[in-house]
Amino acid sequence: DLYWFEISPYDQTFALFLLLNDEWQPSLIEWTPSSNINPGGWNFLSLERVGGVVSVFINGVLQGAVESDHFPTGRIGLGGATYSDGNVNVCIDNLRVWRLE
Repeated sequence: DLYWFEISPYDQTFALFLLLNDEWQPSLIEWTPSSNINPGGWNFLSLERVGGVVSVFINGVLQGAVESDHFPTGRIGLGGATYSDGNVNVCIDNLRVWRLE
């Protein structure tokens, strides 16, 4: 079970998905255009859940927020996919994780 925050730099869109009980639920945030996504360079992503609200940020700018009371505690995971495309280079730098008290 997880929240999956995904961006597509190619077409400057983002979405937020929810996997619950091994089944993908309807998107919490449908694919949405964002001019804050850098199509050819670095992008800084942030996802937070505070008080039952999940918020997503791209390059420091709030992109959307939805109410969701799933996973009051849990673990952090990172993933990536190329879907049907071939090779891809992914770099992760300056990963920061913290708990809000």
